[in-house]
Amino acid sequence: MENFLSYRKARFGWMIKMKFEPLRGTLKDHLGLTSIVLAVVVLLVLSVTTPSFTALADEEEEVPEWEKGYRWRYRESIPMPDMPDDIETEFEMEVVGDGRVNIPVEGGDDISDDTYEVKETVDLDEDNQTEIEFHYRKDDLAQLYNNPEYDIDSGYAPAIVRLDFPLWVGKEWNGDARRFLNPVEDPELDKNFGFWGNVENRTSVDTGAGEFEDTYMVNLTVLQYVEEGGEDVIEEVRRFEIYYSPEVKNIVHQDNYATREVPDDYEGPGEGEDFKEDWVGNETLIDYSLEADEEEEEEEASFVGVGIFLVIIGAGTASFYVYKKVKKSL
Repeated sequence: MENFLSYRKARFGWMIKMKFEPLRGTLKDHLGLTSIVLAVVVLLVLSVTTPSFTALADEEEEVPEWEKGYRWRYRESIPMPDMPDDIETEFEMEVVGDGRVNIPVEGGDDISDDTYEVKETVDLDEDNQTEIEFHYRKDDLAQLYNNPEYDIDSGYAPAIVRLDFPLWVGKEWNGDARRFLNPVEDPELDKNFGFWGNVENRTSVDTGAGEFEDTYMVNLTVLQYVEEGGEDVIEEVRRFEIYYSPEVKNIVHQDNYATREVPDDYEGPGEGEDFKEDWVGNETLIDYSLEADEEEEEEEASFVGVGIFLVIIGAGTASFYVYKKVKKSL
């Protein structure tokens, strides 16, 4: 009896081994294929459903993308001589679309750039609002052109670069700019500028819209000059302390300073004699919305939905293929 039971036990173990040995070999043979399929599926799912963490680890801040419907509202304070209180007004920026501007440049090729069309509404008082359309260059958010309610347009060619993306602490930039008026034909009304910018640090700033951490503090100096007797004569120097927030995708606060009595030996920031500058106002964020218009949101949601659907189909097909291979080998 003992021999019979030992025989049955050994035979049962042998049958189990013979039954599953092909399956084990098949899985081993297709292990590489299975691993590749699973790896591809995981990568596809992560690329569609999760944000990229590269930007979080990167110290450089790339230029943000604005979408139609984004809005930022600011309060502007301007000190007035012989008045106890500053004059305050509010204005709102709203992205209304994309555009492309073609700016004629005297003595050179026209400048053509992709821009965001931004409508700026200024509340002078409860019964008086002014709307101006601005074009901001997509590459660096530099203001290129504006078209107010009256018939005189103005723009910059080249433009003053306030934020030279990508941003990082210690970055410096400089350049020349020129403002033009059209159709005014008096060239003396056009202005030439030089500018110097640098990112000093990252800090927190408290505004009417809340506290924003890790803003980029940019120190920008802009000098305005005219030509007299073949030489450039500086008329005014303005300095701006700009706080840019990646969370808001725009400036959240800006302090403005001006120097009207410019020393003769002044050549730019940090050079020449010290001179007195006056605070001439600020702009601070009091509200904002980064909700795109419904059409764009629906298109984006549709794209993500299709992407997930395709990933599911791909994963299902790959799994079925592996299953068929395994089954056929049994």
